[in-house]
Amino acid sequence: MIACENPTAAGSSITYDIGDIGPGGGIIFYRNDYGFIMTDDSQICHYLEAAPEDMTPERRWSTKTEESFPDAARTGMGIGTGRKNTARIILADPYTLYEHAALACYKYSGNGHDDWFLPGRDELHELYENRDEVGIPCGGYYWSSSQFSHSAAWIVNFSNGAHSCELKNDTFRVRAIRAF
Repeated sequence: MIACENPTAAGSSITYDIGDIGPGGGIIFYRNDYGFIMTDDSQICHYLEAAPEDMTPERRWSTKTEESFPDAARTGMGIGTGRKNTARIILADPYTLYEHAALACYKYSGNGHDDWFLPGRDELHELYENRDEVGIPCGGYYWSSSQFSHSAAWIVNFSNGAHSCELKNDTFRVRAIRAF
């Protein structure tokens, strides 16, 4: 994984606002001046950017059946958890013939950056909150990388921001994000 860039490091005076184009060619949808910690490598990041478009087609969360998805794939929900969640999902479900949501985000490359991931539930909620700035039309359901149970994972309804759980073999929209 690529470590987060520090936008306030010596020699760098670049700052971003919500709606700006980020270094990955995506759109900034979350900014934290104090920083947040990525749970996979403890790096401090300040921004989240979303890919400019959804992954197509809509995808399943997992290709595995509920009985075969291991407890070890438990995932987090907070800001900074999506990248670790994505890695855990891929480790538990490396099936590549059909690109499930996490694998599609992991394989995405924007503007030379290959550190994209499926957002955790709270990261996805922040994307919902700033959907107008990102250019996401109102409506539709998006997968998060946050697991609810062996058979279900969290989604966010982009019509009203509601969180709910759906079966992992259902298909929903997917938007890759990255942290820096």
